[in-house]
Amino acid sequence: MNNEQTIIKKIVAALNHGAENLDRPTADKLVAARGKAVDAMRPVYAHQTQLAGAGHALREFFHDHTRRIVAPVAAAALLTFVALQQYGAWQQRAEPVGAYASLLASELPPEAYLDKGFDTWLENTSLH
Repeated sequence: MNNEQTIIKKIVAALNHGAENLDRPTADKLVAARGKAVDAMRPVYAHQTQLAGAGHALREFFHDHTRRIVAPVAAAALLTFVALQQYGAWQQRAEPVGAYASLLASELPPEAYLDKGFDTWLENTSLH
């Protein structure tokens, strides 16, 4: 054992000896004081990070402004999502109507699209 460890053991033994001889009210006061000290230190330890310069400034900015930024961003994201869902549903409803309208307006009868030679005819007549 080195010298520091020996000194630490002696200090701990002296503190333990002194703690054993304390009366109950004094011990309760020390426990309460220790609890307050630990509670006061928790926020310091919880937010300590090793950032310097711009990193520290960005962390502080986002920590301070997160509450003000998150709600509007979440609302905008939700509105965008709902709008995209509605647009997609509208497109799905509109596409078949347009396809059916084109089919009915076509010069070819609908049976022509079912003909086995239609694909060949389409390849030969389409503009390449």
